[in-house]
Amino acid sequence: MKEITESIEDRIFSKNLDFEQLSFEVFQVQYKNNTVYQKYIDMIGINTTKINHIEDIPFLPIQLFKSHKIATASFHPQAVFESSGTTGSINSRHFVKILNYIKKLFTVLLPILWQP
Repeated sequence: MKEITESIEDRIFSKNLDFEQLSFEVFQVQYKNNTVYQKYIDMIGINTTKINHIEDIPFLPIQLFKSHKIATASFHPQAVFESSGTTGSINSRHFVKILNYIKKLFTVLLPILWQP
């Protein structure tokens, strides 16, 4: 698992990134290693071998981030991002394994996404 995630992390920052191919690989890793995601995919009846377009990769409903700890592996998070929510609601939570990775991701991707 560690070798797979390191390979994915390296390729995310590659100048030759094949986003669609990497997305399919991340989907498979998440399905195989994230219990909540796997149960959700199985529950909605998705055949993972039939995912042929990036648009077909299912997203987890936000409600699951409110009721479950969504994680691909067991780890102690360096940070927890939490939604602001509304009065009396349960906030969604995103557990961050490596905060520096998120910082690097934003540093690299934001200038690309915010090009004029």
